[in-house]
Amino acid sequence: MNLINREIINKIRPYLKRKEAIIIKGMRQSGKTSLLLLLQKYLIKNYKIKKDSIYFFDLEEIEIREDLNSNPKNIANYLPGVKGKKYVFIDEIQYLDRPSNFIKIIVDHYPFIKLFATGSSSLDIKRKIQDSLIGRAAYFQLYPLNFIEFLNFKKEYFPSDPTKIQKNRLDKLLGEYLVYGGFPAVVLEKQKKAKESLLKNYINLYITKDIKNLAEIENISAFNNLTKVLSSQIGNLLNKNEISNTLNISHQTLSRYLDILNYTFITIILHPYFVNIRSRLTKTPKIYMYDPGIRNALINNFNDLKFRNDKGELFENFLLLELLFRYDLFDLYFYRNTKQNEIDFIVKDKIAIEAKYKKYKEKKVFRVFDKFSEYDNYIVNLNYNYKSSNVRFIDWWKFIQILKNKKF
Repeated sequence: MNLINREIINKIRPYLKRKEAIIIKGMRQSGKTSLLLLLQKYLIKNYKIKKDSIYFFDLEEIEIREDLNSNPKNIANYLPGVKGKKYVFIDEIQYLDRPSNFIKIIVDHYPFIKLFATGSSSLDIKRKIQDSLIGRAAYFQLYPLNFIEFLNFKKEYFPSDPTKIQKNRLDKLLGEYLVYGGFPAVVLEKQKKAKESLLKNYINLYITKDIKNLAEIENISAFNNLTKVLSSQIGNLLNKNEISNTLNISHQTLSRYLDILNYTFITIILHPYFVNIRSRLTKTPKIYMYDPGIRNALINNFNDLKFRNDKGELFENFLLLELLFRYDLFDLYFYRNTKQNEIDFIVKDKIAIEAKYKKYKEKKVFRVFDKFSEYDNYIVNLNYNYKSSNVRFIDWWKFIQILKNKKF
């Protein structure tokens, strides 16, 4: 198998020699199984771990799952080979009846086992891993491909300061990413119709496997309609009263459905910035999505950007995803004042970012940034690079390079 590197390995690397189990959460088909294989390859190459010290288990195999459910210590029966440290990789650990208990037993009683595990649904993990695993597990979230990974998968490479021809190529690739998203299989697929089919099949799998079987939703029709409504409103305020009235569901039901969408990595809730921490959590948030391809599949719109009127929203969602690869969600907010003027993203109380899917010829004045005069202020756009008194205009590729090189 031709494995392509993922940036998350850099975050996991410091934990490879620690005792904690490494738990990787993420959307279905976001590349978790391939990531486990990449980690195995990394251990063999960089830590000189022997192949017969590495073991891989897929818990979709019923026989193995039932054996481990009957007694977690049965894992030892599957670990012959050389003496010493064993590296155990388990795909879809949420299929165990008591994954929390399994992790505790392995970490506490089998110090010669280093455990790696994936889980496709944070909802199921949240429900089943209820006991504290502090000191026993380190959690990592795998997203669909970011834009640099997207380029790597397509074998496209560009300098930090591209030529005009290279920049035109980059803009075209960005358009593809904003329409079809970052699922590895979708990115590698060359035919547009096949990309669309993969994304629609993902939604069907999500509804039948995660929602019907896991969340036990009674009103599937209302849930489906909610996903379409939210998909059509990315970058907008989440008006719960309006949505519950439109779908004819209670506020309690709506809140439950929203939690399910968050825990299954479909939607992102971005809270507003206030000095008062409580206000940040209680005021009206905004809605975004973890993958633009899934979003476009839900609204059944795979048109090229030049034929769309939602280019700005897709671009804004794209920048949020790029920020999420480098920052935790609780470090990100948006700002909206009483005059309804907005700044798309406030990062770690020190950076303000506005997304503008536009080409500029000259600077403009954005007074809303005056409130954040002590911050580093950016307007991320398509082509313009200029530093004014209170804001820096920067084209989107330079912005990606800044994030990649961690210059914030």
